[in-house]
Amino acid sequence: MVRLNLSHEQPIVVIADSGSEEEAVMRLGRIGFDNVVGYLREGMQALDLHPESIRTIPRITAQALADQLAQPEPPFVWTFGRKRNGREDTSRAATTFP
Repeated sequence: MVRLNLSHEQPIVVIADSGSEEEAVMRLGRIGFDNVVGYLREGMQALDLHPESIRTIPRITAQALADQLAQPEPPFVWTFGRKRNGREDTSRAATTFP
């Protein structure tokens, strides 16, 4: 199991869809991560020429996540809601710190 050790002092570089960088920085600031040092212009598309710099994880079902969260050492889960039809999708705007 991978465990993230997040520090509020560690510099952060935001990688977000073009045009949503400011929102990402604002959301990070709301939960105490104010040390944003910049963002990657063009987001993930900027890394298309450098696939070795990207690590991915497979998607899992909601039931598989629920099963993992029920374990004695649950995974770290951090999600940001997305706007749908001009409204905030609060069902996915949760942050969970085990």
